[in-house]
Amino acid sequence: MKGRSLHVAIIIVTAALASFIVWQTGEQQKFAIDNFGFFKKQQDNLVVQYGQKLFWLDADKQLTRELDSNELGLKVVGDYDFFSNGDLLVYHRKQPLTLLGNIKVYLRISSDKLTNPSITEGDDGFYRCQLLNKQCQRFGYQLPLIERGFRVVINQTDDTVYLADTSAFHLYKISQYGRLLASQAGFSFPNQLSVDSNKLWLADTNHHSIVAMSLETDSFASQLSRFETLPDEIHQFPHQFVLSGDNIWVNIADNSMSNGLIQQYNRGGELITTAELQHISDPTSMLIWQNNLLVADFITAQIEQFNLKGQSLGLFVIPALKELLVQRERQWEKGQLISQSGQLAFTITLILGFISAWKLDAKGRKTDRPFSATGQSTNTEQQADLEQINELGVEWLTNNAIKYKRKIYKIAFFYMLPPVSLFFAINVEFDLNQAIYSFVTVYMFLALVFFYLMNYLTRLKIGVDGDKVHLYIRGKKVVAGLDELTLSIGYLFYENNVIPVGSGHFLLFEREKLQAQLLSKIINNDASFSSDRVNRRLWKLKEPIFVSSLLVFMVLFFLW
Repeated sequence: MKGRSLHVAIIIVTAALASFIVWQTGEQQKFAIDNFGFFKKQQDNLVVQYGQKLFWLDADKQLTRELDSNELGLKVVGDYDFFSNGDLLVYHRKQPLTLLGNIKVYLRISSDKLTNPSITEGDDGFYRCQLLNKQCQRFGYQLPLIERGFRVVINQTDDTVYLADTSAFHLYKISQYGRLLASQAGFSFPNQLSVDSNKLWLADTNHHSIVAMSLETDSFASQLSRFETLPDEIHQFPHQFVLSGDNIWVNIADNSMSNGLIQQYNRGGELITTAELQHISDPTSMLIWQNNLLVADFITAQIEQFNLKGQSLGLFVIPALKELLVQRERQWEKGQLISQSGQLAFTITLILGFISAWKLDAKGRKTDRPFSATGQSTNTEQQADLEQINELGVEWLTNNAIKYKRKIYKIAFFYMLPPVSLFFAINVEFDLNQAIYSFVTVYMFLALVFFYLMNYLTRLKIGVDGDKVHLYIRGKKVVAGLDELTLSIGYLFYENNVIPVGSGHFLLFEREKLQAQLLSKIINNDASFSSDRVNRRLWKLKEPIFVSSLLVFMVLFFLW
């Protein structure tokens, strides 16, 4: 790559990188905004978690108390609850999740149970805080470190703590002093917990069930009853619920753990009704408050209230949070503008990159032609090489990847668009930004693999000189006798070298000459080799087409 081509490539890559950074900066700004967390009751107050703050509201929605976790010297994450004396139980994590941790959360990959031998105050772990003097002490040194999500509930009759370590598939029973009393495994992403009627209730998310279990230490978490929540093919993952008399309201998410469906069941698992969501689309936390069901929305940070028949009563507006929600909306709009600008710039850069590559390739074909079957070239340096080769009597086979390069680029561009666009269209209903991100990511990945393979294929050369074969593979020349070559499933093998020639209707080199001058003369035809044996050999030699195909398959399978 020289001259103008190099300059254009640098500009395209720089512009693509810059626009991608702008895009992700906007997404990060949107991700960083505060959202509603979990709702709790404490005495006669409704407690609302918003970002790092807790707000206590009376029956008239008036603010009676406010707490910023920074005042406790903690970085609070996840669920929380209150002891009967008013102490607050929270989990402190000094550092946010790593990139790998966030990927695991998104893909819902289970984690190992982690223990923390350290007893140093300030380390990650649970803390019990006295709210009057805002003093916190480490709670339960025997408890596991929580790598990702968890749920916690405190039985108000005896202050026993029940903990669900969601990604580690474990439940724990803990005394009010932090001593581990019992534990149980065998769940699949256990989520919401609740204590009622001397039973421990659990949303066993990936088992698609609501489970009632024993509270007793000797039989802790042994199953008493269970019912499945599978309303349709999309909503199959119950992760939040709230007990309401003899009934249970359940938030059943889709595979992305969002876009939930709110349904009411009796405790035997019989469906009663479905809540009519009118103002929210991605429900998260739920609570029964003043005989109404409150449901928070993750995307819009709104709270919709329903009567116990599932009919919407409109938005539940908290006056004390009005200014915070206005600031949130402004921050989200700013992040959205930055993100969309980056997406647009990134898409335009891709299109211009394809157009530039197309035009530069067309110009390059006029001034920088590779070897042809006729030995003709307009480039002085290549002409000199051809003269030397012709003196040796080598006849070079036409490389179809070079001959039809321009057509291949056109076909690849238009053939790659439909499947990737279909992937985009399927996902756009659920999350526009995620769909666009997936579309561009998959398209970019396929484009990079395609350009890499085209660069590899157009540099392959085969020449025949009597019983000698000249091979140019990955920038090096190899000379072999016809009796030293092995043909197997579209590949020529020679010692630790391999060159693809194709088979059937897809031949990399000119059909007639390839068949007459090479394939028909090769003695070692291993067509009888099993594909498994050939694949192992291709893998050992790191053949680009084989490795790239395997990589594409693995990536697409992983994304799917």
